[in-house]
Amino acid sequence: MDKQQRCIPILIVGIFTLMACFTGYGSYSHSAQMCERDLNFALSETLKHKKSEAITPDTIRVFRQNLTIDVLKNKSFVAFSVADENSDDGVLKSKAQKWKRGDSEQIYRGYSLCSFWDVVRMSDQRLSLSLLIVGMISAAFSVLVIRRRQEALGDFIFVGDVALSVSDGFFYDKSKKRIAFTPMQRQFMSLLFHAEGHEISQHDVCEKLWHGKDNAAESLYTLVRRLRKVLGEATDLSIELERGKGYRLIS
Repeated sequence: MDKQQRCIPILIVGIFTLMACFTGYGSYSHSAQMCERDLNFALSETLKHKKSEAITPDTIRVFRQNLTIDVLKNKSFVAFSVADENSDDGVLKSKAQKWKRGDSEQIYRGYSLCSFWDVVRMSDQRLSLSLLIVGMISAAFSVLVIRRRQEALGDFIFVGDVALSVSDGFFYDKSKKRIAFTPMQRQFMSLLFHAEGHEISQHDVCEKLWHGKDNAAESLYTLVRRLRKVLGEATDLSIELERGKGYRLIS
C-alpha cells in the first residue's frame, strides 16, 4: 500500500471522528442545558417559599426536591452568589436569582457537583458512537479493497498510463486495451520498464536485442524513432536520449 493509499483509511477515520465529536458535543451541550434549566426551575420554586435569607439544610432539601433530573438531586446545593458571576468555569449552575423580603435582599445560585461523565451518561451518544463504528468499519473496508486491488494488479508494472503484464509480456493503455507494439518494440519497452529509473544504456540495449550485430546502433535508432510515434499516439510516455547515459522512459 503506497503512501497516498495509506492516507485513505486515516482520512475516513478522521472525518467520521470529527463528525462523532461534533454530534457528541452537541448532545452533551443539550444535556448540560437541560440540567441548568432544571437548576433554574428548582431554585425559583425554592425561593418562592423561602422566609429568611439564611441557607439552611431545609433550603437544600427543598431545592433538591424541586429538581426533576435524578442525577442532580444528590449532587446539588444552593449558595450565595454575586450578581455578575457569569464566568464559564465548566460548573453546572443556575442563573443568579434575587430573593427579597422586606428590607432583606440576597442573590442565590443553584450549583451541581455533577462531573463531566455524569452529564455524558445523561446525554444521548448513540449517534456519535454509531459514527465512530461506521468510520472504523469504512476504514477497514477501504483497506481491504485497496489490498485486493493491489493483489489484482500485482501482475502489472505501471509507468504513467501504461501497464506491462508480467504474465503475458504485453502492454496495455489506461482503457485496458492492448497497445500494438511490434515484438522488438515490446522487448525494448520491457527493458525500460524493468530497468532502474526506467533508464538503459545504448550498449546494453544493443547487446540484449542484437547481440553481435554490426549495425545494431542503426537498428536501435530506427526502432526508437518508430516506437516514439506509437507512444505519442497511444500513451502519455516518451523516450528521451541522454548523452552518455542512454534511453530513459518518461511519463
